Amino acid sequence: MKTVLLTALAVPLITAIPVVAHADPGGPPAIFTPKQECDTERGAYNAIRKQLPPGATPEQIVDAQVKLLTDEGAYNGLRPGTAANDRTAFLERVHRCHIA
Repeated sequence: MKTVLLTALAVPLITAIPVVAHADPGGPPAIFTPKQECDTERGAYNAIRKQLPPGATPEQIVDAQVKLLTDEGAYNGLRPGTAANDRTAFLERVHRCHIA
């Protein structure tokens, strides 16, 4: 269960990390379709929501998601502020994908 949860959480994290070495000013090509991205975010969001009390807000769920990633060491060695950036990106995808 823990492996499935971490895998579900890793995809949004990977998509949130910018590709600095890419020289194309238009940015790198999309790795995932918008539907795949939303489906992945929905899976991660729902997995976290099940662990929280009923009525948890989207912000609380996203905070728990970032805390789990932090506790598992996902941000070790990354630049400061990456967790905060991920929180913002996760929350934006929750709203864009109409998850909450």
